Amino acid sequence: MIEIRQEDIVEQRETENVVREAFWNVYSPGCCEHFLLHKIRRSHVFIPQLNLVALCSGMIVGHVINIRSYIEGDDGSLP
Repeated sequence: MIEIRQEDIVEQRETENVVREAFWNVYSPGCCEHFLLHKIRRSHVFIPQLNLVALCSGMIVGHVINIRSYIEGDDGSLP
């Protein structure tokens, strides 16, 4: 059974570890997605209510984060 809920502040390091493992490039070792996650949490565009973790047997196995954004046309117009 998978449980989905908001990430708790004490889980941030564990979540970053899961993200790093998910994006690690074995052919050219490294990734930056976990650091990006760390920076997004401190950004004004971060939406804490949509910062979710997926748990299986109490362990974090997935994560999704959302930010405020908008789409701008080629001419700079907004929809």
